[in-house]
Amino acid sequence: RSFQGTNLNQYMTEQCVIAFMVDLIDIKPSYKVLDFECGSGGFLSAAIDKSGVPLENITGIDIDLLPYIIAKTYLAIYFKCYDKDRIDSIPVYCKNGLFYYGNDWDLVIGNPSGSDKYPNEERKDIDKVLANLEADLNLNRRPDSFSEYNFSIQQAIRSAKVSGKICLILPEGFFSNSQYEILRKYVAR
Repeated sequence: RSFQGTNLNQYMTEQCVIAFMVDLIDIKPSYKVLDFECGSGGFLSAAIDKSGVPLENITGIDIDLLPYIIAKTYLAIYFKCYDKDRIDSIPVYCKNGLFYYGNDWDLVIGNPSGSDKYPNEERKDIDKVLANLEADLNLNRRPDSFSEYNFSIQQAIRSAKVSGKICLILPEGFFSNSQYEILRKYVAR
């Protein structure tokens, strides 16, 4: 069940869950699709398979090297990109997914499960992360608790264009735990 070990908070999303999520969305071939914590690229490949979204319309980002390599390799095999230039052109990147990547995505999809790098990377690059995201969602002039889900949900909302679609896997506690109340209100707004 674990992608790289239980301490890294990275899990492979099962194909049946990916298929269910992609089936919920009427993905058009013209859509621009973003998965800013793409892991092995399962959501991107499902969007391609389901609707024929071309390679140049997807972007996958992962902060960890191994998932990035797996996603890039899978898409290289899928699109028969066998030379270095074509592999390099596959739009999957090893970067912090919480940086700003535009706000014109038709679909933001994924499982923001995280990484052990995010707490360190976010704090190191907090100014760059907060160039697009808010540290004080409840507007009480104090930073909210430092939460990867807080930033991931904000990133999804801010990345989708007006009329864009967002489809994320969130932990059950998001919908009931008091610690996520501010974030739930933000999503409702």
